[in-house]
Amino acid sequence: MTSSPAYRPDPKFMALGRDFSDPVDPADFPMTRLRFRNDRAAATVGLETLSDAAWIAAFGRFEPLPGNQPQPLAMRYHGHQFRSYNPDLGDGRGFLFAQLREQDSDRLLDLATKGSGQTPWSRQGDGRLTLKGGMREILAASLLEALGVPTSRAFSLVETGEDLQRGDEPSPTRSAVLTRLSHSHIRFGTFQRQAYFERPDLITVLVDHAVETYYPHLADAPDRPAVLMRAVVEASARLLAGWMAAGSFGRQPEAVFWNLQQLAACLTLVTDQAGLLDALNGFSDAYRDALRAAMLRRLALKPRDLATDMNLVSAAFKALAAGGDTLRWEPFFFDWFGGSASEGRAMAGPRAALYGEEAFADFRRRLAEFEPDRPERLDHPIFAQPDPEELLIEHVEALWAPIASQDDWSPLHAKLDRIEAARRAYGFGDDGAENNAV
Repeated sequence: MTSSPAYRPDPKFMALGRDFSDPVDPADFPMTRLRFRNDRAAATVGLETLSDAAWIAAFGRFEPLPGNQPQPLAMRYHGHQFRSYNPDLGDGRGFLFAQLREQDSDRLLDLATKGSGQTPWSRQGDGRLTLKGGMREILAASLLEALGVPTSRAFSLVETGEDLQRGDEPSPTRSAVLTRLSHSHIRFGTFQRQAYFERPDLITVLVDHAVETYYPHLADAPDRPAVLMRAVVEASARLLAGWMAAGSFGRQPEAVFWNLQQLAACLTLVTDQAGLLDALNGFSDAYRDALRAAMLRRLALKPRDLATDMNLVSAAFKALAAGGDTLRWEPFFFDWFGGSASEGRAMAGPRAALYGEEAFADFRRRLAEFEPDRPERLDHPIFAQPDPEELLIEHVEALWAPIASQDDWSPLHAKLDRIEAARRAYGFGDDGAENNAV
């Protein structure tokens, strides 16, 4: 295997030992055909120079990367499903394959899989992924990244030559293995498992690992569990704000806070409650600030003061609600990207009549109070188009149809090229904000 000098392996998770994961073997697939490789993501970790043959060896057969984990690890965790605790969880059709450093940020990133075979935690599952499911994730991850939402990246998709039976797809259906690039696979459930078995010693080990690996600037804090909780609350608020600015279901804030409470309950085994409660009490303000930033970023506006900014955020949500089924989120933010600088474009576009209604008057009035942020972005050719890139279910089905019937991947790759053009046009990764990808 030939990797670039930017490849820096750093397999830290395996040092935690068998209390946190199980060594597993990847499935022996009858076929490995490369369908997608994310060379832009690969360049961030020094793997873009791999030949296709070396890529398939790594991400189809999962031969160990140099200096990395000698064997994949299926991670152990518990968790709640629909708020019912389930102690019978874990990586059931995936594993942690490798860890390595990101070129510019030095962050520790994970390469982990979906559909790579059965593990001790597969229960009744076959450990496989459908090719269509892998295609859907590539699309979703690409669009989320383009919209500035913190997300893992779809790194690789290899078709594996098996016929799968699924209740939600016409079957038999084709199989694949997906590899993701992500910033940690430690879950709240990783802590919950150790709390379930009453192992405060292992919770302390996990806290130390998380702080030293992902929040090293907090390593000298006297109460590591409390500062970790505070950091996770803030990170969760930013993630949640990204979801909500992209149009997620409105009860997500409640669900995220409930899950943070479950993490805090685990940490009560290793620290006093006061610091944990203080961290939880900061969630509301953290989410408000993160939502304010996320919405202004999506509208490409410079912030003003808190009250003015939040009045605009509220007006935007009301306008979206007033639009009902006739106004989707992506066209709304696309039309008003840059605020009043896009007034003429929005009022000449396909949704002009809707924007002229009284329900949008307050939003447009408040929008006029803001300056566009980096208005030169509006010069990108994408803003001369009437509609943005979206991913409606009918779009996904239309992209899958030629793959299923003719093995024609060109419409999918054309769609990904358009999403990449949108990512460049929006420039959400170029605004000095936290790196949103992975």
